Amino acid sequence: MGEWPTLSLEEAGVALIDCDHRTPAAIPSGYPYVAIPQLRDGHIDVSTARRISRADFESWTRKARPVPHDVVLSRRTNPGVTAFVPEGLEFALGQNLVLLRSDGRTVYPPFLRWLVRGPAWWGQIERFLNVGAVFDSLKCADVPNFRLPIPPLAEQRRIAEILGALDDKIELNRRMTETLEATARTLFRSWFVDLDSPRVSGTDDWVDGTLEDLADLNPEVWPSRDRPSVLRYVDLSSTKWGRIGAVTDYPADEAPSRAQRVLRPRDTILGTVRPGNGSYALVTRDGLTGSTGFAQLRPKRPRDAAFTYLAATARPNIEALAHLADGGAYPAVRPALVAATPVVVPDDRTLEVFSAAATPLLERAAIAADESNTLGAIRDALLPKLLAGELLPEAEGITPAALA
Repeated sequence: MGEWPTLSLEEAGVALIDCDHRTPAAIPSGYPYVAIPQLRDGHIDVSTARRISRADFESWTRKARPVPHDVVLSRRTNPGVTAFVPEGLEFALGQNLVLLRSDGRTVYPPFLRWLVRGPAWWGQIERFLNVGAVFDSLKCADVPNFRLPIPPLAEQRRIAEILGALDDKIELNRRMTETLEATARTLFRSWFVDLDSPRVSGTDDWVDGTLEDLADLNPEVWPSRDRPSVLRYVDLSSTKWGRIGAVTDYPADEAPSRAQRVLRPRDTILGTVRPGNGSYALVTRDGLTGSTGFAQLRPKRPRDAAFTYLAATARPNIEALAHLADGGAYPAVRPALVAATPVVVPDDRTLEVFSAAATPLLERAAIAADESNTLGAIRDALLPKLLAGELLPEAEGITPAALA
């Protein structure tokens, strides 16, 4: 990297395009209006975006209309966070967001998304950050002055291909995971909510009950005699909408008290603080330890794990828990309230047949999610090294075909 020229973004032909400093009216369906919460792990997630009318979309994109390979930059709340614009995505830019756009002469446009995620980028963020009483922020006038080492275009293309191949596979796995879990939830709803599946039998034997009829609250603590040397800690913040993301490794003798709870495969964990935030997952791996902020449901019979997870985390039940949460700044529910969630308890034969259908879907979703976590760690480890001019020959074997 010492041989690469250090240029300002302006010198490198990267322009900043500011947003429209207004907020359009929301409508039930329409064009996505992307705000800061929609920037996630380098991608734009429009699933939770405000929707706006065609007229507002045209008005809000006159000044800043995103095009493929643009980078969306957050200037406030989480300043420096970025996400790239993929092919085919139309959206309006929200307040406190700006676009970065390369003219292609010095910075290969698909490389820009990686240039603004490396250590040099975060060094510039730290240098130009304006620390505020409520929010830290970046000034539009400062961003074009960010100075970054710029590799030759040929190396930019190779870096973009390597990191892009990893990211594409991660994104493919994410979509597969969402589809598999959605299929399992559709199956659950069909069998136990709508009652419209021809395979459902024994409905006369079903009873009104609670999750506690199928699973125990089980805050098991690691016994000292068989505690692993390293505890792999799962926190609320890394567990979202059914997926366990990054884990934190603690040497067993240094782990904080909150990291002592044993998680076993088939446990359902559900965050009790702000339960509407979607901090829940089905545990599928050994060797994990969980936050005391989870309600932990351990099925009384292994075959009941899929039903317990899908019932506990069904949208109406999550919304009911969110409504019951109290406590001011950190509204929460007691774990016992989670266990008391009302459910219809089917007969054993129905549970057995449902488990045979739903469990493979959830297991395949977990495998894809675990692979994405591994690939994400590889991508994040490679990124600074590739941007420093290291490991290019070794990493050239990472291609879409190799990852298929």
